[in-house]
Amino acid sequence: FGRRFARIADRHAQCRRVTAPWGESFDLDAVAAAITDETALVTMVHNETSTGLLNPVAGVGRFAREHDTLFAVDGVTSIGGDVFCIDDWGIDIAITDAQKALAAPPGISAVYVTDAAAALINGESAPFYEDLDWHLRKAEDNQTPFTSAVPLFRAMAAAVEAINREGLSARIRRHRRQATAFRKGFTAMGLSLFPEPTGATVRSNTVTAVSLPDRVREDPTAFFGAVEERNVSLSGGQAHLGGEIFRVSNMGRLDDAQILRGVRTVGEAMGDAGVPVSRADTEAGLAAAQRVLKQ
Repeated sequence: FGRRFARIADRHAQCRRVTAPWGESFDLDAVAAAITDETALVTMVHNETSTGLLNPVAGVGRFAREHDTLFAVDGVTSIGGDVFCIDDWGIDIAITDAQKALAAPPGISAVYVTDAAAALINGESAPFYEDLDWHLRKAEDNQTPFTSAVPLFRAMAAAVEAINREGLSARIRRHRRQATAFRKGFTAMGLSLFPEPTGATVRSNTVTAVSLPDRVREDPTAFFGAVEERNVSLSGGQAHLGGEIFRVSNMGRLDDAQILRGVRTVGEAMGDAGVPVSRADTEAGLAAAQRVLKQ
């Protein structure tokens, strides 16, 4: 999704990319070298769901501050599910969507903009419906420039109320515990996690990526079909990782029983697909996940 950020930027400005192979950590020294006093805006994705990695926003934010550069961060799959420190990380623009860790229906997004960033927005140069300056002015009166999708606003409000009832700190701890349970459960049954993060990059706490065994790579439809038959949803890999990994999410309001159901489903589906994951292996995975969830 960082690449998508760059593709958007290419349509409006000169864009310099700092890239890394999917599943690997990017080089913070290369990031520091790419940001200069001429840089107008730095963008990055906090939680990269295509690979199950959590990127070091704090470090990049420090580089942006050193050059008095605006910093925009995609927090779509982390806000509401993991720590996201706008002030401490020097974030000027934060973006999220309703349907991920906030657990609301899709169709509505939220953008946080600092006063410093807002002062530089030129709404007249933006597409008509994307005039952020206009949106900000109307927001002062709790309005939108155009007719609102009222049911979606009400659904977002209900989702935020649920977060407040649970408590954000408790919610973050739950996401981290459940993500750890997935990782421990899958590895205990003999599967391998996909990325091996190094440096400041760590594993995501809202989505887990797992390498598909060679047997499943030969015929991924058998495994994914077995999962679907059990009325459980998980995702394959994107782009060139299609047929190489699967990804499972614990975003939102999943309870521990649903996490265990996910572990069991993966173990049983692997067996159905011809992978040597026995019933005992699946039970070992469930036991490992349960130990984490009881903590």
